[in-house]
Amino acid sequence: MIILLVWAWVHAATRRLLKRLYYLEDFLRICSWCRKVCHDGKWMALEQYFSSKFATPTTHGMCPECMHKSLRELDAQLPPKPPEKASF
Repeated sequence: MIILLVWAWVHAATRRLLKRLYYLEDFLRICSWCRKVCHDGKWMALEQYFSSKFATPTTHGMCPECMHKSLRELDAQLPPKPPEKASF
């Protein structure tokens, strides 16, 4: 009876570990610095990955958040405008 309980516990633990392993293997690894993707042990550009894996052409763009952030950064770099003279 005890052997059966130990076997059941080991079996359940092994199944949980394998399930977790399969779950983690589905993750796509992306470099935090250069944004390259690891696929089949080879690091490639994100665009190259999408074109090889999904046959989907890619293009570049800018999301609204990044656009607003970039505009604020550009505005901060511009010299201040001189005050306008009042015309009478």
